[in-house]
Amino acid sequence: MIARIIEFSARNPFLMLLLVVVAIGGGVWATFTTPLDAIPDLSDVQVIVATDWADRSPNIIEDQVTYPIVTQLLSAPKVKVQIAVQRYEVRHLDLHTLESEMQRARSEFREEVKALRANSFYGSSLIYVIFEDGTDLYWARSRVLEYLSGMAGKLPQGVSPQLGPDATGVGWALEYALIDKTGKHSLAELRTLQDWQVQYQLRAVPGVAEVASVGGFVKQYQVTIDPNKLQAHKISINQVVEQIRRSNQEVGGRVLEFTGREYMVRGRGYIRNPADLEAVALGAEMDGTPILVRDVGFVQLGPDIRRGAVDFNGLGDAAGGIVVARYGESVYDVLAHVKQVIKDTVQPSLPEGVELVVTYDRSTLIRHSVETLRSKLIEESLIVSLVCVV
Repeated sequence: MIARIIEFSARNPFLMLLLVVVAIGGGVWATFTTPLDAIPDLSDVQVIVATDWADRSPNIIEDQVTYPIVTQLLSAPKVKVQIAVQRYEVRHLDLHTLESEMQRARSEFREEVKALRANSFYGSSLIYVIFEDGTDLYWARSRVLEYLSGMAGKLPQGVSPQLGPDATGVGWALEYALIDKTGKHSLAELRTLQDWQVQYQLRAVPGVAEVASVGGFVKQYQVTIDPNKLQAHKISINQVVEQIRRSNQEVGGRVLEFTGREYMVRGRGYIRNPADLEAVALGAEMDGTPILVRDVGFVQLGPDIRRGAVDFNGLGDAAGGIVVARYGESVYDVLAHVKQVIKDTVQPSLPEGVELVVTYDRSTLIRHSVETLRSKLIEESLIVSLVCVV
């Protein structure tokens, strides 16, 4: 067989040269187009369905959110099938009888189960839909969205399932922290800077699936009500909540024509500071005097309740973010673009004294891995060449 291959190669030198050129061209093309990463992505084709329902216990979320969604997704196509074998115990039998009984038990209790994993937490639900290997991720996401569209009217009011980012567990590529060494900005201001500026600048980078905010404090308006004053004005707490909710909006009127000009009438009601919230009317006295929020309590800016914290090098709390690369992208190229955007756009736009510090960068690991692979390939090539010469 080897002699025939050698003879064919010797009789067709042009064809052999053409094949060598094609192989070299394919190698060069693969060198410049193969996605670079130091961690092989062996995870399943997975779609995450996240649902928030604030202030509800896990039992309620399990019954009214998780279970209806899971049953709806059971018929989704190409969902990986797992084999579950019920435990079957046989005692006081000889070896041959035991083997036959176990075989019968496997065939009797074997059942196919869809790979749907769900967790219900306080205020949230997470469902993991595992698809067969080789399934296109975006096809799987579209199928999950198709089945979720049939959930209209089956979930509690105000509950809306959402898909997680199109990334996997190894997409965690870069971490950073916003540091203010001057002390002029609080943790709430740094978190606001992350949520409303830095996050959007980095999410616009090609290949970035998500930028998750961590640390700091989420700023919120906090209304503290005095129950004695509520009782004195004969106002319920539900009425206060409803009036505050209705007040934070703008309403449109109509266009008035006057002296040849048009005037557009609108009602401006967006809350911009605590004073605007204190001026919200809750009702009126018998003589028509309005009852405002400041008559029954006070308003202040404060942090939202948090269930975790971020520490920066032992110096205390910090605010920052996590950059997650999209599935199938070259993590090394994505990180190069992210770092370029940080240098050219993000850092110059930050307030004076605030600095973006990268705390984890996988590109360093990728670069060292590629250098190790290159050196080992060169060594092996030299050794093989030397053996061939000898």
